[in-house]
Amino acid sequence: YALKGLLRGLGRPAFGHALFRLLQALAETGLVIPPPLEEGARLLDAHYIPARYPDAYPEGSPYEYYTLSRAKEALQAARSILGWVEEVWHGLEGP
Repeated sequence: YALKGLLRGLGRPAFGHALFRLLQALAETGLVIPPPLEEGARLLDAHYIPARYPDAYPEGSPYEYYTLSRAKEALQAARSILGWVEEVWHGLEGP
């Protein structure tokens, strides 16, 4: 919700769940999106369906496909995005 909140705070509509697309919408406002954030968003987008739906994989359960290192990588990507949103939000000039 952080990316959507930032978009809405900038007066823009925010739809969907694809983090990479939400970052693209933020780039259209003139914000510079750091490339590592784009990569993190792509990484998290790739986890969205398999982590949410038990039949996303042809066999087994989603938890069988995840490792501690994959989880840590996803968590770091999420933290980076949240930190960037907070930094941008606090850097905006008020009315």
